[in-house]
Amino acid sequence: PERVKGWYQKLDQFVERVNSHLDKHNDKRPHLLVMSDHGFTDYTYKIHVNRWLLENGYLSVQEGKTNANLASVDWDKTKAYAIGLNSLYINLEGREGKGIVPVEQVEQLATEIKEKLLKWKGPDGQQVFSKVSLRHEVFSGPLLRLGPDLNLGCSAGYRASSETGLGKWEDTSIEENHDHWNADHCIDPDIVPGV
Repeated sequence: PERVKGWYQKLDQFVERVNSHLDKHNDKRPHLLVMSDHGFTDYTYKIHVNRWLLENGYLSVQEGKTNANLASVDWDKTKAYAIGLNSLYINLEGREGKGIVPVEQVEQLATEIKEKLLKWKGPDGQQVFSKVSLRHEVFSGPLLRLGPDLNLGCSAGYRASSETGLGKWEDTSIEENHDHWNADHCIDPDIVPGV
C-alpha cells in the first residue's frame, strides 16, 4: 500500500511539473487532459456466475464430483458456463468440445438467460447486472462465432468474482467482497467512472 501511494504521489508531482510548464504559455496555454485507459469503481459484492448457472439449471456437475470448477461439469447436461469476468458461453454443438445446444437454439437460450440475469437482485435489492448483451449486439467481424454469447455488464457495486474468471465458483452466487482488491473496471462500461 505505501509503495502504491508513493507511486501515485510521484505521478501527481509529474502532472504538477507539466502543468507549471504549461502555465508559462500565458494567453495561449494548452489544455491538459489527464486520463486513465479505463476508469475504476469500488465493488461490494462478488458474483459467482457459474454458481448462478448451476442454481438455475443451465450448468450441471458430474455425480460424485465436489470440485467447484469446469473440470467437474457434466457437459452432456450443461447448456451454459462462464469463464472470464464478463463472458458467458452457450455450450454450443460444434464449437465446444462437448457442446449440446444446437445452433438454431442459441439465440433463444441466450435471450432467456439474458432476461433472467437482468431480473437478478442482490442482497441490497439492486439489480446485479445493469446490462447483458447478446454477442452480435457487442461484437462483429470474422471471429464473431468464437466470442462470448453473452457479455455481462455488472451494476455499480458488483463484479464477477475472480473464481468466475477462472471457470470456478463458490457455495453462494453472491458474497460480500472483503478482498484486498476492492476496485475494478470490469462492470457495465456505461457506468464506469472516468470513462
